[in-house]
Amino acid sequence: MPPPVPERLEIVARVCAGGSSAELAALRAELHKSSPAAALVDAAIALCAGDAARADRLLRHAWKAAAPPERRFVAELWVPILISMLHFEEAEAILGDERIDAQDVRFVALRAVLAATRGDAALSRQLAYDAEERIADDADEVVRARLHQRLALAALHRTEPEESLRHAAAAIGIATAARAHRIASSAHSVAYVTHLSITGDVLAALHHAREMAASAMVAGDRAFRTAGLVAVYEMLVEMADDAGAASALELLRASPLPEQFNERFPSRVADAMVQASGGDFAGARNVFVVLADEENRTPGERALCRALAGLCNLGAGDEDAARALSRRAIGGTARPPAGLPAYELRYRRLGRAIGCATCVLLGDTVRADRRSDTAALRVDADVAGLVDAGRGVPAARLSPKVRGYARLIELVHARRAATLSAGPLTATELEIFRQLDAGRNAPQIAAALGRSTYTVRTHVRNAIEKLNARGRLEALARARKLGLL
Repeated sequence: MPPPVPERLEIVARVCAGGSSAELAALRAELHKSSPAAALVDAAIALCAGDAARADRLLRHAWKAAAPPERRFVAELWVPILISMLHFEEAEAILGDERIDAQDVRFVALRAVLAATRGDAALSRQLAYDAEERIADDADEVVRARLHQRLALAALHRTEPEESLRHAAAAIGIATAARAHRIASSAHSVAYVTHLSITGDVLAALHHAREMAASAMVAGDRAFRTAGLVAVYEMLVEMADDAGAASALELLRASPLPEQFNERFPSRVADAMVQASGGDFAGARNVFVVLADEENRTPGERALCRALAGLCNLGAGDEDAARALSRRAIGGTARPPAGLPAYELRYRRLGRAIGCATCVLLGDTVRADRRSDTAALRVDADVAGLVDAGRGVPAARLSPKVRGYARLIELVHARRAATLSAGPLTATELEIFRQLDAGRNAPQIAAALGRSTYTVRTHVRNAIEKLNARGRLEALARARKLGLL
């Protein structure tokens, strides 16, 4: 004789929370097609496949059809989906339904997440404290792991990284011991986002992205596995780890990506960086320009794309476009408001540093020095090092966190050096002409280069003569035509 409905649904809900895709499939085969339990399992299978919209539709129908004792099981699986889809009012209505026990610790934890996402940090903190006080009372390891995962998520939305990472670590430990690898993968995803958006620790974010993918692979959860692999690919391209990035990309290409990953901004940037690293500066530039012009881009994303487009323009030999885009990138990063997430700040810093490196390559060293001497770059020595890449510092000597960007700068630097070396002017004459092209006069150039004004003017006269020009303006025009400026 089967157990009563609530008891049977409790067992099903446990498998839906922490079971592998194989366990879900086996359980689904035992259930009647139109039963509430079948709807729960079908929704969990859809989530494993990355189809949150289908899971939402299944649970929406199940909620309407469920008897009062069954609704709490539907709600526990459905509310996190509603929150992830930003359907806050609907999630709040479900949690306020009198047919579920709002004081059940699982719903208290969900209310803590909802309050945090809606900006009520005080209420979220109070609910989280209440839930944590009661976690140890539950003997079920899967329930405890899931509670910690939810409290980690609530702390993430409250921008409390220590709390988020503490609960994520607890969830990972309990879930791994209980072989609830889907929960472990979810907790790793929270830790990954915490490091990426709050602490800014890229190496820690990479660790959790790898673990997210590994745990999801054990669980057969394609959604989290794909999310982890995509994150690994993006970060390894940033770090110029070609072998690792290629390996992650090969795994991703083994099966079609859900649409949300195809449209992911960092992935599209990574793809274009790989393209540029292969020497296709013009093709990569086109991608970066398109990305920068998309309506939903943040100021940091626009700045990064414009800086990279400017760098690629310089690699393709279009100095005017390179100069214009690099200046726009730098201008778009000025005076960031307080409270920006770490990833947005990082995009702004990268955009500024790459823009300044491009200015250095263009000979506009005064602008580069002035614009790179800001608090935003002083607090991030790794990103600030990219400006030095424009001065010829090898990418291998810079932080691995930004080595992919440094390598692109290095490639453009090498291409530009090869082009300039074929010209008629000496290195000193080229530097002085770059300064003249930037609008500075002889005394200003002399001060910047540590030379006398007389020496600077002598170099200018010699360069004018070498270029067979009748004056400074004509010489500058010919130097531009020759690709020297």
